[in-house]
Amino acid sequence: MTHGNDSGKTVDMKILVVDECSQVSEALNDLISLQAIPLEVVSCCSLAQAKQQLEESTQGLFLAVVSHTLPDAPAGEAVEWTLAQGVPTLVSGDCADGERYQSLLELGATDVIATELDGYIPTAVELVHRLYRNRFVRVLLAHSSDEERARLRGWLARYCYVVVEAADPEQALELIRTQPDIRLLIADHRVPDMDALALVQTIRGVLDKPELVIMAMVANSNESLAAQFIHSGTSDFLSSSLSYTQLQTRVIQNLNASELQRKARQAASIDPLTGACNRCVLFEKGEQLLQRAAQMEAPVTLAMVELSQFKQINACWGYDGGDAALKAVADHLRSYLRRFLVARIGGDEFCVLLEGLDHSQAQQLLTRVCSSIPVTLGQEEVQLSLSIGLAEYQQGNLSELVAEAESELRQLKEQASEPIA
Repeated sequence: MTHGNDSGKTVDMKILVVDECSQVSEALNDLISLQAIPLEVVSCCSLAQAKQQLEESTQGLFLAVVSHTLPDAPAGEAVEWTLAQGVPTLVSGDCADGERYQSLLELGATDVIATELDGYIPTAVELVHRLYRNRFVRVLLAHSSDEERARLRGWLARYCYVVVEAADPEQALELIRTQPDIRLLIADHRVPDMDALALVQTIRGVLDKPELVIMAMVANSNESLAAQFIHSGTSDFLSSSLSYTQLQTRVIQNLNASELQRKARQAASIDPLTGACNRCVLFEKGEQLLQRAAQMEAPVTLAMVELSQFKQINACWGYDGGDAALKAVADHLRSYLRRFLVARIGGDEFCVLLEGLDHSQAQQLLTRVCSSIPVTLGQEEVQLSLSIGLAEYQQGNLSELVAEAESELRQLKEQASEPIA
């Protein structure tokens, strides 16, 4: 039985659920609808039905969630079958028997979900969601041993991570420089020619990668070295004799903590309505930008942008209409001026820092891209217009530049002349 995807997105991958209980499939479909994940759940109640469903091809099969005990597969035959097809497999079953749990992991199962515990279905759903997100998580293994890298690579691949490898520190640093989407580094302290502590310090200091999760592998008995890693900026450390379960648990804990930190930073730096940077980010990054421009003797122009009809829109279409108009302005500015810093600083006012452009160049660019912005309010198509005050940086700080652009904007509105001054 196939359950459709109602998210509106193109379905490009499938999850096979083989279980007499329909609750797992139903919970997964709820998750897919809620998170708008482009996945399709293929639900079967027996091994025979699963084979029939997939007899043509396993193409596009991202994951299997399989009950260990089925009427026609009472001893885990369904698990063996999905693993033989090369499909990452989550196993659900009674795990009171520790030997069964260990044997399933040794067989190659991604993980085992204990059905005897309360709340095992939400646990299964969250694990599926984590595995789906892992497909976009790039992990760098820095280890001098080919054999050890192969072991860790295989373990990480079972959890659907994208794995890249480095045999020495120079290669690791080059990969981090050239692949900014690397989210996690696992580095062995025995990397030759450069100790891993120096590698961590270089990454944290010279490369300025505060969001990169770094996990160091150290010998079990070397507590002093583990402490040094933590003090040097390592997120966590791993025992060199760790097990598969220990690796996956620690990696997930660190990635989850990193995601929470990223969301907290984003909440503190992004305007929640429009998605543009907020005033704090404008002044933090803007001051740095002005200092850089002064050192390079490069022009910078600040544009103070205001939505001309904001009061009328709120009067005609209410606050929802005003919000829609502000979002349209922000989307337009970020789309057409994507290489510049765009921030909402309050109400209907936005700031754009146009690095590398003088007053004349900025005026030409903004006249071209900001003449009219379409938005649907209610059932009506409305053309939004903007008033823009410009100030080219000469000296001083960002606050003075903002005040100058605001003054230009006020004069423009008083004179009711051209839309950009």
